[in-house]
Amino acid sequence: MTTVSPSPATTSATPMLLAQNTRIGAIAGVMKSGTSWLSACIDDHPDIMCRGEMHPFERLREHPTLVRQVEWSHLLWDWIMMPNNGWNREFRNDPAARRLGFEDDLSRFAFEWNVRQAIEAEGRADNPPAWVIDKSPVHSRNFLGQFDRVLHNYPRAVIHLVRDPRDVVVSNWYHTRTMQYRGNANFGRPFTGPDDRDACTELLELGEDQLDRHRHFFTYPGFMENVLREWNEVNTSLAMQLPHSESASMTVGYEALKADKATQLSAVFEFLGVDPAPAGVAEFGGGTDASGRKRSTMLRKGTGGEWQRIFTPEDHALVDQICGATMARFGYE
Repeated sequence: MTTVSPSPATTSATPMLLAQNTRIGAIAGVMKSGTSWLSACIDDHPDIMCRGEMHPFERLREHPTLVRQVEWSHLLWDWIMMPNNGWNREFRNDPAARRLGFEDDLSRFAFEWNVRQAIEAEGRADNPPAWVIDKSPVHSRNFLGQFDRVLHNYPRAVIHLVRDPRDVVVSNWYHTRTMQYRGNANFGRPFTGPDDRDACTELLELGEDQLDRHRHFFTYPGFMENVLREWNEVNTSLAMQLPHSESASMTVGYEALKADKATQLSAVFEFLGVDPAPAGVAEFGGGTDASGRKRSTMLRKGTGGEWQRIFTPEDHALVDQICGATMARFGYE
């Protein structure tokens, strides 16, 4: 499935810290829909930078990106008001009014500052990318309003990536178990006991034909239902909001991308107004990013369509109950 509305505008932005013609994009979709893979693929285009989740919209006190990197961040307002800052005239002309919108301005500043650091770190300051694109699955449920409001001066585009919810459930389960296996306290959860630990190890080490639905999959109460409800909520919300957003948008199906990556990427690049057939497009999204850094991989992700083997009749009924109407909207049977 691929739907587009309308192409991104090419009018000039009015950024604080970035090149005047910078365009801003976002990849939206639920976790384990393939957003990291799509980010890696489009990041390989010479006119695009897509470095994953930059978290541009959290408030400064809740997300310490700028605090970590700029020690004087607690003096940011005073610094913005300094008369020798050539870009801050709108702040100084009416500081009382501007202070009311400082939350949005601070988010935009943090976004631009981090983007500029990434561009300079790769030696691209003299020839910056035409597009800077953020991957926002954690925020996909409610990011669009902030995206339109905070970055309203920029030409913007959103790429909505949709994957079959049944595959999303399986992939989420493998992700959860992999994090437990690795002892990752940020994304994992404690084992319920030795039997749970053994089942996790078996899931990641045994062959698919050796795995049992009741021992190895979705053994935590509510897991499957929670993932399905998130899939339904996020994708329904995006499908309803994007046609009315001031951001141009494109919907891409994960399955189509998987089946014919080069064709789907060319459609995305054409939508963004960059070269639709760059050299080596069939190899985009490989083992290293555009700057030569190794891309991380999970231990095991499951395979597309694995749900057909492991889902019980009760599982299928739950999928239909929660996601049926939205699945039909996106062409899933």
